[in-house]
Amino acid sequence: MPPFRHVCLALLLSWAGASLAHDVPNMTVEADFARNRAFTLKINFDPRLFLSDQPTTLPPVPASWYQDQSDTERAKTHEDALAYLRKNLKLRFGEETPPLPKLDILAINGADSKPLTDETTEVHLLATGRGIIPGSAKAFSLRLGRAANAAIILVTRVEGQDATLAVTFPGETSQEFPLTGVRSLDEVLGAAGGSAHPPRSTAYPWMLRGGILLLLLITWLIFRRKWKSRQPAWIRRR
Repeated sequence: MPPFRHVCLALLLSWAGASLAHDVPNMTVEADFARNRAFTLKINFDPRLFLSDQPTTLPPVPASWYQDQSDTERAKTHEDALAYLRKNLKLRFGEETPPLPKLDILAINGADSKPLTDETTEVHLLATGRGIIPGSAKAFSLRLGRAANAAIILVTRVEGQDATLAVTFPGETSQEFPLTGVRSLDEVLGAAGGSAHPPRSTAYPWMLRGGILLLLLITWLIFRRKWKSRQPAWIRRR
């Protein structure tokens, strides 16, 4: 029999995907942390959240709404979507609050999160970005703005561990998720040779020395030529 928390996770995700996706606009945020302090953020959200201040008054958005847009209209849609996310989602790593990483937007099927097809009846947007845990932070949380107009389902996991799931409502900050198993900054730098910068090329000192020798040789030749030109003719012929 699967662990109780796995059953709860499956039930909650099923409820979010089947019930909320077709009735109340929703948003799911997945934060995956690698042991080397890199993280990936995936945000699955209903476009009604930025299309209206009262998204529950709108019906689910059909796929044709996105598919029929011109390139210019689609760029504006992505811009509006990103503005909504930047306004309402605030990352917290300990005491640090870095901005959202660069996010790429993809239109997906709202029912199963797969690519759009001609049979898709409801479109969602998926924003994906990657970043690095700042400083020496050992915990992660997410602040949801009051103007988000929807609760979020937050799924957090560290590489090789089970996922943790929580629901956060507008105006609230999720409970801190301990980054247990993620290596410290010192450990990451130590594994990289003790420096965050790549080693300098060993060719550089030799190029510098060769340049100095060449400069000295040219200087000596010029001096020798000038010195000989000042000598009497009978000396220069020797």
